[in-house]
Amino acid sequence: MFSDFTNRLEALEAKLNQMIRVCTVVSVQDAAGTVRVTLPDAGNMVSQPLPVLVRTVQDNKDYGMPDVGEQVLCVFLPLGLEQGFALGAFYQNVDKPPVTDRNKRHLAFKDGTYFEYDRSAHKLTVAVQGDIDITAAGDMTVKADGLMLLEAATQLKLKAPAIAIEGDITSTGTGGGSGTNSISGSVAVDGGITATGTIIDQGGNTPHHNHL
Repeated sequence: MFSDFTNRLEALEAKLNQMIRVCTVVSVQDAAGTVRVTLPDAGNMVSQPLPVLVRTVQDNKDYGMPDVGEQVLCVFLPLGLEQGFALGAFYQNVDKPPVTDRNKRHLAFKDGTYFEYDRSAHKLTVAVQGDIDITAAGDMTVKADGLMLLEAATQLKLKAPAIAIEGDITSTGTGGGSGTNSISGSVAVDGGITATGTIIDQGGNTPHHNHL
């Protein structure tokens, strides 16, 4: 009877060893959200397409696929190696973590783009190696308790049917100096205008100033 129990235990252990395995991704089926992997301890046999485990798929949809050559932890159903799931990748000696601070949540991409939040410094950092497109079906509000700096290497463009600015405006002109600020279109001012320099009326339609 003890021998039978030992045999059953050994069979269960062998089955568990086959269920959880470290595999290497050999192909990615982007549209299906699956990968094929090789099993190094099974003669590099290639698996059937395995679904990649994600957070949610029904109402909120999460998506992120491993790369070819990446090692992933897989679990296979007891029926065999035909059915299973790729649970995810893991850091090792070849692939090091991009940060080594438990207070940071970091997402880095191959092209150098990354998103990082540091909860100890209360700071969100986003570095994008390209364009950023943000579309809002409703209003968009950006608030800062301190200084908010919008900086562009060539041109900063705000496009809307109407742009309302609440608060004082300070302009230093072109290039951060005392250059010229150009406005294309009509300007309506509900209030006075104070100028330390010359006001030039090229249209000749300003009745309330003196011509020298």
